[in-house]
Amino acid sequence: MQIWHNRTSSGHSGMENTYRKISQLLYWKNLRDDINQYVRNCFVCKRSKYDVAASPGLIQPLAIPTSAWSNISMDFIEGLPKSKGKTTIMVVVDRLTKSSHFIALSHPYTDATVAQAFLDQVFKLHGMPENIVSDRDPIFISRFWQELFSAHGATLSTSTAYHPQTDGQTEVLSRTLESYLRCYCSDSQKDWSLYLPMAEWWYNTNSTLLSKPLHMKHYMGNPHPYIYPTWLVTIDEEVDRSLVTRELKIQLLRFHLHRAQQRMQSLANKGRSDGQLQLKLCHKAPAQFTHLPIVDSASPYCEEPRCILERRMIKKGNKAVAQLLIHWKNMSKEQATWEDFHVIKTRFPSFFLEDKEVSKEGVVMRIEVEESPSKEMEVVERCTLGLLSGT
Repeated sequence: MQIWHNRTSSGHSGMENTYRKISQLLYWKNLRDDINQYVRNCFVCKRSKYDVAASPGLIQPLAIPTSAWSNISMDFIEGLPKSKGKTTIMVVVDRLTKSSHFIALSHPYTDATVAQAFLDQVFKLHGMPENIVSDRDPIFISRFWQELFSAHGATLSTSTAYHPQTDGQTEVLSRTLESYLRCYCSDSQKDWSLYLPMAEWWYNTNSTLLSKPLHMKHYMGNPHPYIYPTWLVTIDEEVDRSLVTRELKIQLLRFHLHRAQQRMQSLANKGRSDGQLQLKLCHKAPAQFTHLPIVDSASPYCEEPRCILERRMIKKGNKAVAQLLIHWKNMSKEQATWEDFHVIKTRFPSFFLEDKEVSKEGVVMRIEVEESPSKEMEVVERCTLGLLSGT
């Protein structure tokens, strides 16, 4: 089967292509099974081909927040046409109630201006969050941003590179907001900033998960412990009932979010595989490794050369370079490597001390080279042509 699978004209094809080629000429019992087993055990295929398994790694949903505006996510919508000096929208989403704020920014913006906009539009209404989820935008990983929120007790969670699912909440909301603005600003794109407050009202009154009016959805954050303690038995029964209702609403909301997360996780993991082990399964270990070892002739730990097996001239750029096929000590002939002549001569000067040394492995020759490049090239060419092989 090596003829139809291993040769360069076969290209280490998969099982089906290999089977198709062989079945046109030969047949024996269990032909398909034998070919399948051979291809599965091919070490070259395992080492060289890309992994076609399902996406590695199962979905791991973020923990559900316990209160409104204690855990938020942030992102930017950039590249918008200039409107009243604004070109960017900062989207801030509460991960529990899904309510949000849309903040228009001027470009270029800095970590300081973004932080001030957050304090003016979000912090003054909801206080400092416990956790902020974002992508790896330079603003969110800057030292100023990290130290500012760390000083206020907020933890920052950034997504893994090239993994937008971590910040999926704001990614989805950004698409929704862009669709809303296109519906109303397609004829006058420079007026999108005028529609931003209405877009925020529309989204918070239609897309958030609580069914109460906007002010109940928007400001149901963590009350200060000495103002509205949930464990305090109040004298006013109406206040007490409102606090109990509030807690029941939050528990119901967390229950629905947890159920939605489980459904999303189950559907997403159908097309994924457990990525704890990122290695391919080896069905059969090769009897020997036929690939050439990586030899760094400049390394002090490199093996000493034993002899020269062959010589050749190659072209590197606009220059002709002489190369030697070196048989290294403590290695077999199959593990010999091609090395530049001048590298070996510089790294192992004692290798060329003798005029000629004949061994079982081959011939080690001494090549006298002068400083003149033309003389060196002449000697190398003579060496390559084998004119010195017998002298």
